[in-house]
Amino acid sequence: MGWTNRKFLLIGIFLLILINEFTLKIFDKNPPLSDRTILAARYIDLLIIFFALTAKRTILDWKYSLLKISNFIIKYLMPSIIVIILLDISLSLVGLGYPTHYKHENLQRFPHPTDSFRGKPNALDHNEYGFRGKFEDTKNTINIAMFGGSTTYLGNPPIIQIIREELLEEKINVNVFNFGSISSNHSQHTHRLLDFSDRINMDIVIFYGGWNEVVNYTNYDSRPGYPYNFFYRNELNPGLQSLIRYSSIFGTIDILTNGAISGLKTIRETTILSDPDWSDKLILNYWRDLKIANEITTKIVKPNYCKKTSFISIIQPGKVPKRAEGAWAKLLKSSNSFDYNWIHQNLYNMKDKVKFSDLSHLEQDSRKLMAHEFLKIIKKILLSNCR
Repeated sequence: MGWTNRKFLLIGIFLLILINEFTLKIFDKNPPLSDRTILAARYIDLLIIFFALTAKRTILDWKYSLLKISNFIIKYLMPSIIVIILLDISLSLVGLGYPTHYKHENLQRFPHPTDSFRGKPNALDHNEYGFRGKFEDTKNTINIAMFGGSTTYLGNPPIIQIIREELLEEKINVNVFNFGSISSNHSQHTHRLLDFSDRINMDIVIFYGGWNEVVNYTNYDSRPGYPYNFFYRNELNPGLQSLIRYSSIFGTIDILTNGAISGLKTIRETTILSDPDWSDKLILNYWRDLKIANEITTKIVKPNYCKKTSFISIIQPGKVPKRAEGAWAKLLKSSNSFDYNWIHQNLYNMKDKVKFSDLSHLEQDSRKLMAHEFLKIIKKILLSNCR
């Protein structure tokens, strides 16, 4: 062994003494070290060991190293990358991997600090807040706000707009506010309600849902109260996010392994698969959200025309998949036993009277039927509180 190798070995040993997780713990002013710092220190130590042992080839004989690297790139790396890219494109053309959902992710589920996501402001037919329709807050007018997921957001027109048109035909001055957004749940809607509690006076607040609060948790992020895509957007590093979103190969692997790359598999293992009380916690969270929303409605929100602001919660109809039947049954059962002090209506029994475009979304004619059911409840409130 020549002096040159010994020199780099001594330098490597010195650096290892200075840079390692044990030495860092001694100098850390705010212990303990984070997992990320410990992992970074270990990677740096491996690099130090590698260069200390191979310095003659990797550092001193740089021409030799450069030639070897160039040959490797030209003969092996570039052809492999081209083959992988072509294979990835081919697999995406036959429908493998995850769909990119550009419209959903960038326009209809735009990040927001208050409620995780909502529509992108001033895009599509969204207003400056990211919701559909104009928000007109005029005096001597009944203001009705509706919070929900895609079943509130979608429609031409949406359910809340149908309600407005029906009331206007009956010469009732009314403004409506569609606070619906794709894939959102009542935990998010509660934060959304609080966000607008001092911006808009509301006479009636409606929370419409059940699907995103129960069924979605059996298919996406299963932690009660979490947004459906929290594991992906907030916990997965950007590199893996891009691979899963844009690579059909990585997307397919993640699908086949039930979320091994995205982290969804681990989340399910610690909730649905290992916690016998998981579905009970899900239902408790549903009522907790509604209870808090009712408190905000009755104690913070101010009415615009009526004597007081009324809160309504409604369970939507849908074709519940087998994986969610147990949790959904608990929701319906709790609807008959929970001690709530607001107006609650279970419209799940409408499932045989309406037509669906998929498992949860209604066809437009059926939205009109649902709007008429809403109107029955709203008119009772108008008669008692808004005369």
